[in-house]
Amino acid sequence: MIGALRMDVDNLGSIFSSDEMDSPSKLAVFSHQINYFFKAILNQICRGQADIFLFEESRFSFEPINILGKDYSNGRNVSVTYAGGDDLFIVGAWDEVVELAFDIQRCFREYCEVINKKEGKEVIKASISAGLTIHHPKHPLYQMAQKSGDAEKYAKHDADNINDKKNKNRIALFYDENKQQRQDRLAAKKKTDYMLSMTWQAGYDFMLPFIKDYSSLGELRSADHRYVFVTEKISYQTIEKWFLVTEKFQITGELYMSTMARVLEDVRRKLSQTDKELFGKLKGHLYKKSNRNISHLHIALNWLSFLRRTR
Repeated sequence: MIGALRMDVDNLGSIFSSDEMDSPSKLAVFSHQINYFFKAILNQICRGQADIFLFEESRFSFEPINILGKDYSNGRNVSVTYAGGDDLFIVGAWDEVVELAFDIQRCFREYCEVINKKEGKEVIKASISAGLTIHHPKHPLYQMAQKSGDAEKYAKHDADNINDKKNKNRIALFYDENKQQRQDRLAAKKKTDYMLSMTWQAGYDFMLPFIKDYSSLGELRSADHRYVFVTEKISYQTIEKWFLVTEKFQITGELYMSTMARVLEDVRRKLSQTDKELFGKLKGHLYKKSNRNISHLHIALNWLSFLRRTR
């Protein structure tokens, strides 16, 4: 499957019209700094470079996200279709595009911190929103761009599940309009029980650790000129049962602990004695009645389902 990613800097118009930008020269410098990230630094990130070089010997280091332990020494399997100004459009292997989105956000935040430290004040706010959609390889590219653009716009206007206030600096992961229609049907209950986007922090705190823990239960194998993720410890049926739990939660607002307990018991029986610590992590991700991440669990389950696809 092909992942299509659109990203756009938040509130750029407000930054341009702020008191900080009180001269044409400042506007020109700021515009160049933003454009430099998307024109130059982005290519370094896609290549998986550990050291990102900026200007005047400025640099920062980061460890590229690599959930399945792939070989990224020659860069990720992605193509930058467009990047410049304050936005980008990237397509490529869906799982690598997902990881890349988080890498870009982390590096943009770091880049802004370097710029602001150099200026001695906050000139650029480290905020960027993203939309990512999944498509068949033969899907028209212009439609990928349109749908991922819709996902990005949705992320910019969504509300989090804490204070129900609209806030940007989010990612809509595996978004499609059918999910939005479903959310509209559930709105009579509580919209935030079924979130189609998340803050980047929620991704770092819940999504990525959950997928990383899950991936440690299997391995990446080469088959028919492609990589396939294989695991026998968590079945398709288990994932489907997790989906069922989230669906019940979305309808009733209640987490069915008995169903979750049965699912976790199925997982526990397949784990070895050495996997006890890992089982505790998985339980911590899922088995919490007060866990706000249940609103995003269906996104994580989609990720797991895509990982398990063999064709």
